[in-house]
Amino acid sequence: MTVVFDTLSVSKKLQRAGMTPDQAETQISALVDAFQNFPTKDDLHNAMNALRDELRIEMHEMGNRFEGRIGSLETKLEKLEMKLTIKLGAMLVVAVGLMAALVKLL
Repeated sequence: MTVVFDTLSVSKKLQRAGMTPDQAETQISALVDAFQNFPTKDDLHNAMNALRDELRIEMHEMGNRFEGRIGSLETKLEKLEMKLTIKLGAMLVVAVGLMAALVKLL
């Protein structure tokens, strides 16, 4: 964005400071060229808002990915819980069977 300033006033100040009119004009031309690409407050504000929007979208997408992974982990945990319950039940049946066999033998 272009920065606007009074080039005539700056030229006069530079000439009062001892520069020739050509030197002052060259200095001002260099300043104008340098200021051509300076962002304004509005440019920075818009860029910041755009970044905020991108961050919100990315955070939402990350949340969705985490929810999917959490759901997958919950399913796996439920399956493991079922397997452990079945194994524990089988162990109890075997233990009760062994106890019954020992009681009969004694």
